[in-house]
Amino acid sequence: MRNPLSVFAAVSLTLILGSRAPAQQPAPATTQPKGIPGVHVERDIAYVPDGDPSQKLDIYLPEKPSEKPLPLVVWVHGGGWRGGNKAGCPLTYLVPHGYAVASVEYRFSQKAVFPAQIQDCQAAIRFLRANAKKYNIDPDHVGVGGDSAGGHLSALIGTSGGTKTVAPIGGNDDLSDRVQAVCDFYGPADFNKVMAQAAEDKVKNIYAFNTPKDPYSSLIGVPLGSDKAKGDAVSPVHFVSKDDPPFLILHGTADAQVPFRAKRRAYRQPEGRWRRCHPAAIPGRRPWRRDLP
Repeated sequence: MRNPLSVFAAVSLTLILGSRAPAQQPAPATTQPKGIPGVHVERDIAYVPDGDPSQKLDIYLPEKPSEKPLPLVVWVHGGGWRGGNKAGCPLTYLVPHGYAVASVEYRFSQKAVFPAQIQDCQAAIRFLRANAKKYNIDPDHVGVGGDSAGGHLSALIGTSGGTKTVAPIGGNDDLSDRVQAVCDFYGPADFNKVMAQAAEDKVKNIYAFNTPKDPYSSLIGVPLGSDKAKGDAVSPVHFVSKDDPPFLILHGTADAQVPFRAKRRAYRQPEGRWRRCHPAAIPGRRPWRRDLP
């Protein structure tokens, strides 16, 4: 059964991006994912030329593409920045309704510390824009979503997009990595405060911070709290501005990995710097993950 919250998030993205009615055009030579009639997928597309094996994406397209370019929704998987993969994208059911969907894989922290992960995601977005005609994508209507680590990267794409705060990789430097909508499923927002907020939270966090098993410090390559600049650089909240795209944030009130308190406070910005952020508190830990298709 498809999770109603994933549907809610997808609907929010689609309302922002708009929809397109499908029509007859030649379909690409692809394979059909199981259980999704009318959808073709191209797998393992390298978005960085001669890059790392993980710098690949899958793209899901209608079997009968639209006469007009399709809005694109990009999914970034979770896994603590050191696990997971692009398979099993939960938003592919949008494709028969007039959307293109891409699922992105990226380098893990045990291979390359931050900013490698955001560089990869931004490179993927620029690659998709560079190939907009090939895939019949509308480059002006791109949304991004992800869960946990993927939620964090999606939020960082949303707040830092277009700022060139990290060096671009993969080419297509003349194209934008900004997006028009973000859905963040329980991603961390502020690395400089996560330890203190976890200590204050009612739910005991499962991670021993600043140990080899800690995904947060493993991502940035230094102990949490030891380098404010690195903590800022990886924190989506650090880049919040009035021109950020609309955000939908979903977070469980009893999350034992990403403190709910941290997310609740993180985006309370002074002087109304972020006017289009819509947080939603969901009772429980991460109850919707078990229902993702």
